[in-house]
Amino acid sequence: MSPATCYHGNRTAQGVVIIAHDKVTHDRRALPHIIRHSPTGMEWGYGGSGPADLARSILIDALGPAALCPACLGSKRLAWEPEADAEVPFDPARHHEDQALGCLCDDGYRPLPYQAFKWEFVARWQQDGWRIERKQVLAWLIDQGCDVPSWVSAVPARSDWAQQLAADVAQVHDIETRGQP
Repeated sequence: MSPATCYHGNRTAQGVVIIAHDKVTHDRRALPHIIRHSPTGMEWGYGGSGPADLARSILIDALGPAALCPACLGSKRLAWEPEADAEVPFDPARHHEDQALGCLCDDGYRPLPYQAFKWEFVARWQQDGWRIERKQVLAWLIDQGCDVPSWVSAVPARSDWAQQLAADVAQVHDIETRGQP
């Protein structure tokens, strides 16, 4: 995810188009709809379920892998590992299905203030179109007191993100189990 990403939405004859656009590489992609409230799609300009899904989808996309739940790493399930004396992300290659425990996360993601983002931004956007920079989204999250790791605003390769997330989770686990970094 490039720091130069810009999100924008427009209405066309075919319907709503929501794009994540990298202003440096000029790559464009559809913003993935992370369905939570509105299975019929994302919207803006009012305070309903479509705008809630748009707000949540933008926050998750802007954070990239840092949006994943740190406990289950997005799997939505945990497993108890006696050797570690801890819950760990469920891994079907290492755990039996009967060991799976549901994670109390937000469907694989960490809790995010998407309803507040909806009311502050999405509900106010004009019906004909809108635009918001990724750096503005990340700054808003920081202002809301959300933990935004420094590597989120950098430009690492996707494999680096996963490695950094795993290292962060391991460090948190060490702190919790040993009481020290």
